[in-house]
Amino acid sequence: DFCLSRGLGDVYKRQIVVKSGDSLWKLANEYEVEGGWTALYEANKGAVSDAAVIYVGQELVLPQA
Repeated sequence: DFCLSRGLGDVYKRQIVVKSGDSLWKLANEYEVEGGWTALYEANKGAVSDAAVIYVGQELVLPQA
């Protein structure tokens, strides 16, 4: 599941909520993130300190294509 949120300059960003069993790799594939899990990690460095550890309920931003 994802939602849209308003960012700076009225740019809308897609956000996703981490579910049980998710990983950055899985989410990047599911949402067809250009650049894969590394791009997803880079877009969320403020919320994700270790690419191997994300938490259920955590909100992540999908990088814009």
